[in-house]
Amino acid sequence: MAKANTTNGPFRPPFLERALEFTGERMTTASDGLEFEHLHRYCLARDLCQGLDVLDVASGEGYGSAILANVARSVVGVEIDPGSVLHAQQTYSARNLRFVQGSAVDLPLDGASVDAVVSFETMEHIREHSRFASEVRRVLRPGGRFIAGTPNRNGARGEPFNDSKLMESTEQEFEAFLHAHFAHVVLLRQQSLLGSLIAAADRGLRRSYERGSQEYLEAIGGLAQGPYLLGVASDAELPEIASSAFVDRQGIDNVSQATLAERATSEQRDSVLAEAMDQRDAARAALAEAEAQRDAARAALAKYNATFSAAPHLIGRAASLLIAPFRRPARLFRFFLVDDIQQKIDRAQRTIETLGETLIAFRSDASRHAIDLAARIDSDAAGLAARVDSVETRLEELSLRVRTPIEVDDSTVAVRTADGFVLVPRSDTTLLLMLCDAGPQGLEPGTRRLLQRLLVSGMMFVDIGAHIGLLTLAGARAVGPQGRVVALEPTPITFDLLIRALAISGLGDRVEAQRLACGARPERRAFHVATVLGHSSLLEPATVGSDRGAQRIEVDVVRLDDVLPTGARVDVVKIDVEGAELDVLAGMTRILRENPDLAIIAEFGPAHLRRAQITPDAWFEAFHMHGLEAYAIDELSGECNRVRHQDLTAVESVNILFCRTNSRAAAHAKS
Repeated sequence: MAKANTTNGPFRPPFLERALEFTGERMTTASDGLEFEHLHRYCLARDLCQGLDVLDVASGEGYGSAILANVARSVVGVEIDPGSVLHAQQTYSARNLRFVQGSAVDLPLDGASVDAVVSFETMEHIREHSRFASEVRRVLRPGGRFIAGTPNRNGARGEPFNDSKLMESTEQEFEAFLHAHFAHVVLLRQQSLLGSLIAAADRGLRRSYERGSQEYLEAIGGLAQGPYLLGVASDAELPEIASSAFVDRQGIDNVSQATLAERATSEQRDSVLAEAMDQRDAARAALAEAEAQRDAARAALAKYNATFSAAPHLIGRAASLLIAPFRRPARLFRFFLVDDIQQKIDRAQRTIETLGETLIAFRSDASRHAIDLAARIDSDAAGLAARVDSVETRLEELSLRVRTPIEVDDSTVAVRTADGFVLVPRSDTTLLLMLCDAGPQGLEPGTRRLLQRLLVSGMMFVDIGAHIGLLTLAGARAVGPQGRVVALEPTPITFDLLIRALAISGLGDRVEAQRLACGARPERRAFHVATVLGHSSLLEPATVGSDRGAQRIEVDVVRLDDVLPTGARVDVVKIDVEGAELDVLAGMTRILRENPDLAIIAEFGPAHLRRAQITPDAWFEAFHMHGLEAYAIDELSGECNRVRHQDLTAVESVNILFCRTNSRAAAHAKS
């Protein structure tokens, strides 16, 4: 294997005073703490591009193309964002460097015009991987090199979901992609680290050790699974690519400063807690002191009683000895003398009793004050924690609300919700505006909150009429990895959007989606796709021509009893079928019998029922026949209140929870 044409020695990276604004996704020279990963990748590419004509796909701000231009014969940076192209043209100037606007799947270069194509963190933003690879091969000369990098979906290690990366790959998928288009492939792993790297001078990294937590270290052959993958591919034999390290001394200093700042914040929190505990201990000490004073008073009273109880006897003996000659006269005064002393004892007794009562009252007050202080401390701490949680939740909601829709392709945009991404066709302007206005809880926030109360880990949720998946995502989050969701949606375009949304949000493994309609019997039936996709239905439009953009298609209709096996536990079924609810109910009688705790959430829409020629009384009665009570769902709070159809005469649409008396769902509805 040939050696890479490497040149040792220092070189200056293109860090400038005027940088493109850092948005959190496209790396720029204004970023802090992320640049070393990107710089390391371009350092590797620099070693492989010396003296070559190079294309840098998705060149962004242009710093990477400028690094390559230090050693390449020529470099062309291609970037789809016109603002970034303009910035690069104005900022990075060299005789052998130029920047042009263009797409990764339609490169603005002639065929066989470059020796190397560099493209880092591009593939995860596009879906047309094969078309991208075809364009790379078209512009490469025979034996040219493709140097690519992409995030490793299995190496994220708990990092937050990145809403701009639609198609991240695993290591196996990335390697298979490269082998599918090139004869020779070298796969590399990139791991960001803060620590020490020891490698022999004459061979690559054979061993690495990783600390995943305070509890354990892991010995690994080669480099540990990292968050980024790099690949070099060509039809010609590739040069040997040495392992390398990017050492960022400044970055280590920054991390140290951040750690010290976090430690100071933690110490401040500890100080506040210690002060509260000192107040509690002081109150306890005051109580102990009051109890000691009470015990001392009791001891004094006992001693006083002991002394004065012997007084009559002592006085009698003294009188007998001293005034024996006067015994007879003394008898006359004895009664008066003893009576006077007894009166003094009684007064002392009353004084001691009063002191005891005072001590008891003081003890009670001290105890009450201590309890009040402890209660106030606990209440203040709980209130502070609640306010922090509330603020964090509100900030999260606001951060999601201010996010603009993300362009996915020419016909689709993505909207972030609290449960993940949903995809919306550009043609459905009404739906897109409603989602942007609704906020992160979606179009039915009260129903979503109810689902979160009804569903716990391991349960089963069935979403009939799943549409683009707003409640499918919420249900999938609630049931967790151990649970199961079945989502049925007959409209082809919304079903495709649902599948893509589940994949993007990482929930495809717990949701079984099927392009089917539900009804009373298996059949092939006409289905009317409305311009506003949420109004699509098995029912005929209210009036001919009322929806000029509507389409009529044929769909498969199945019974829910035939979709789920006998004996399957079903916890919640949501029915949103625009007036065909009773057909769905008729097709799930076995499931109703087998699941006494089943909860059904169905949309009550009088306009839909008029199209189906069903009265509100008949609609509610069909559910009541199965022993189901009706609760109207408040879409602001998620509260549920018992309801009759007579209470809904002025309602255009409301979601109803149906469940049996004393069922688990009924308890949650009343809570």
